[in-house]
Amino acid sequence: AETLFPYTTLFRSRSLFWMVQQEGENVEPFVEEEVEEASIPLLGWRAEGRASKAKVIRGGVLADQVGYGKTVTTLGLIDMQRNSDEKSTKEDVHGLIPIKATLILVPSQLPDQWFSEVRKFLPSSYKVTVLKSLASVDKYSVEDFQQADIIIASWSICEGDNYLFKLAQFAGVLELPEKAPARAQSAWYANAMKKVAENVEVLKSKPSSLKKHIDSQLTEEGKSATDVEAYVPSKRLRGQAYQDYKERLQLQKTRLETATDLFGQDALKVDVKADKKPETKKEFTVKPRKDIFGLTKLAKTNNYKGMRSPIFEIFRFSRVVVDEYAYVAGEESLTIANLKAAAKWVLSGTPPLQDFLDVKCMSRFLGINLGIDDFTTGEIGRAHV
Repeated sequence: AETLFPYTTLFRSRSLFWMVQQEGENVEPFVEEEVEEASIPLLGWRAEGRASKAKVIRGGVLADQVGYGKTVTTLGLIDMQRNSDEKSTKEDVHGLIPIKATLILVPSQLPDQWFSEVRKFLPSSYKVTVLKSLASVDKYSVEDFQQADIIIASWSICEGDNYLFKLAQFAGVLELPEKAPARAQSAWYANAMKKVAENVEVLKSKPSSLKKHIDSQLTEEGKSATDVEAYVPSKRLRGQAYQDYKERLQLQKTRLETATDLFGQDALKVDVKADKKPETKKEFTVKPRKDIFGLTKLAKTNNYKGMRSPIFEIFRFSRVVVDEYAYVAGEESLTIANLKAAAKWVLSGTPPLQDFLDVKCMSRFLGINLGIDDFTTGEIGRAHV
């Protein structure tokens, strides 16, 4: 087959060489840059501030055209880096469990196809785990994830409230309310991730005490939430002011610490510069929480590897590969963009390049900040990416 398509084979070799370079020790850093300017035309005065930071990013976007073998090239990368992936598990990473596995996130219809390709092109010694739904994760433990070489997972696992509720259970925080605005979701997730890192350290150092630790976290969260007072403005708010007020009120209801993350201590009581009438405090109800992680048993065995149904956020993968990242949206994007790995890859034969926001979404997954949004539309050529 290779002799029938020599150009395609050459193209794959070039792409594979580039991917290996992008994961190397001497990868060229990406320079993030922010520019701010201000001016007073009447005085002929203009000032510009510029800040830049070199940032090492391992990974990138493999945007070879359809049919040029992005899947095979990616599997070749995994095979070439197998030894270094094994060594990375010995690193001590705060708040994370380093594992050798490559996490491959794919559309819900593709896990079997990827598994077939792995078996076709890689040695049988590779241990592959396939996760097609959130429920399928329940069969596995932390140790199973540690032993896997490749984990193929459907995006649907990270989709919707069920995964975020599972995350809330491990983080020991109140669940995210339904239909919370995007800003509140991001702040809630950021706070939950801080708690996850804290709990991972407890899991690694003293697993028998993790259940008690998470229970105490949730109790404190509940006490904080019931202390929140909501205020209703007596004057009419319009346009952006009204939207801002709605978001601030929602943040109150989401949780106390999320609000303080965004607005500081002033967020404890929403002030809309108008006559205010305090509403009656309401008790926050928490969904029933089952011991899905097997923490009760963990208290007896004191072996963190036995924890069941782990969430992706507790691991530092050797690499995370997202097939067709352009179609990832909503809660999936929030979760996937924040997964930790030594290298991150986007695979797409048709990457979205309509405007700056399209490129910024992909760069966020890679850990690159491209600065303030530019809303100018217009096709961005591949040569400029």
